[in-house]
Amino acid sequence: MKRGFSASAPKLTWPLIKFNHDGLFFARMTPDTLSVFETATFGLMDKRSIKIPTIADFSWSPTDNIIAYWTPETENSPARVILIEIPSRDEIRSLNIYSVVDNRMVWQKNGDYLCVNAERYNKKTKKDKETIFAGKYHSFYIFRMREKNVPMDTVELKEYGHSSFSWEPSGMKFVVLSCPQGNTASVTATFYKLTKDGKVEQIMSLPKRTANAAFWSPAGQHVVLAQTEGSLAGNLEFYDTNDLNHMLSRQEHHKMTDVDWDPTGRFVITTASAWGKSSKDPTESGFQIFSAMGRQLFKSAFGNSHVFMVCWRPRPQTLLPKQHMEEIKKKMKQYSLMFEQQDNLHRRQVSKELLEKHRGQKEVFQVIRDRNDVRVARQKRDRIELRGGIDTDDFLNNVQAYEEEIVEFLLSTKEELCQD
Repeated sequence: MKRGFSASAPKLTWPLIKFNHDGLFFARMTPDTLSVFETATFGLMDKRSIKIPTIADFSWSPTDNIIAYWTPETENSPARVILIEIPSRDEIRSLNIYSVVDNRMVWQKNGDYLCVNAERYNKKTKKDKETIFAGKYHSFYIFRMREKNVPMDTVELKEYGHSSFSWEPSGMKFVVLSCPQGNTASVTATFYKLTKDGKVEQIMSLPKRTANAAFWSPAGQHVVLAQTEGSLAGNLEFYDTNDLNHMLSRQEHHKMTDVDWDPTGRFVITTASAWGKSSKDPTESGFQIFSAMGRQLFKSAFGNSHVFMVCWRPRPQTLLPKQHMEEIKKKMKQYSLMFEQQDNLHRRQVSKELLEKHRGQKEVFQVIRDRNDVRVARQKRDRIELRGGIDTDDFLNNVQAYEEEIVEFLLSTKEELCQD
């Protein structure tokens, strides 16, 4: 064992440790402290922790050595969100937020953007030592990590008390599922897009959806709005975010608990897991596979067996650096033309081989035919003698050899009475 940590500290958060994107560092949070360790030695970075009074949560960037953490609001100071670079510990950006109940930090997969989903309130009261928040709403603070000085955009949903946020994995879009406080049956899915001129543009709002989560394709563009909890679990809605005016498909998977895209973004698997269910009926568990367009491709049938978990085989990450991939995308037309020329050359090669094969078969056939023509010509005199002097070889071409005979047949009779 390289190193052990005590699990008896108060207010433990899960997971106990969080690794950075390349595994060179990991961090753990304890009361008022954030400790970063190096995996090469499993020792504390710079042999000292970072003192952060009242730290509530932290999160690594998925692509860079950047930690985002936040501290809750106190009597004399607002809630704070701070971004620091590791190992220098330099502060990159900070944000003060007032009237905050909770913050949830959501990174975009490429690390280009960070969203802080702040649950806020209009009024706070205390009753029997319990804090009651009234007039809850959500504010979304979006940091543009790749731009100078890390500028920030803000989206507020004043009329909604419950909201969830989901990034497009490799794009500039995101979706917010929101509903009035205490009314989870009336969900509105609102899609947004970050523009290059530093604005947040609303694409479309889809009201009255039956969904509690959005599942983006790993390739982006396509998204599934799904209901995986409660009595309405099982509803699936497939969308292409380039045309949100039309739903691609609506499907149903009774008592569905999980939705998972395959690594290529071509297929979706839904699972009704038997974990934690009191029902012993195996028909209530199973899985289904859909295309990205929402067409059902497979439905499991296990008879009396329960299904607990289904997952896709993972695919290794590409070895190409991001800059190389961007260069390939820019030159895609050039590469497409080159590949098309290679395909045409291959098709011509295949056609040439097929033509030579057919020519050889025709030559073999002609040799056999010529040999048989010689044999038939040599036997002609014998055939004429055997057939009473009649040359049957030229029988079909000799019109005088035919006699025309007309034969009439009675097909039916019918009697009718004629009245004057």
